[in-house]
Amino acid sequence: HSTGDRVLIAVARAVSERVRIDELVARRGGDEFAVVINDADPQYANAVLQRIDDAITRTRHRICPDLPPTACVASVAWRPGDTPDDLLREADIALHAKKAESRLLSHLAETAKDSGGDNTPADAISAQNVGAAH
Repeated sequence: HSTGDRVLIAVARAVSERVRIDELVARRGGDEFAVVINDADPQYANAVLQRIDDAITRTRHRICPDLPPTACVASVAWRPGDTPDDLLREADIALHAKKAESRLLSHLAETAKDSGGDNTPADAISAQNVGAAH
């Protein structure tokens, strides 16, 4: 539990340090965080997404070097008429999709490794706009 608490605190700090002062970082529960960016264009959101993903990976690896430093980061866009609950529901769906994709890529990498191929296809991982991290 102590290590888990240290990881959560360090990840929260790392995520907060990768966004602007006017962007909101909030812990949703467990190891899930949400980042709210006002009026972000897709290119900026993708850059933030990559910074957050890299920061989480480095932070987790620094604290728990023997465990794979996994992170799942996904995004959703606010649409006119959406409520905060709608946005959070869409973020949950996006995160679950990224987790499933991550599990599939991990399985494909292991299969390729076992058969002597490359670990992961170069185009297998794609970034989306930032919205939530797990």
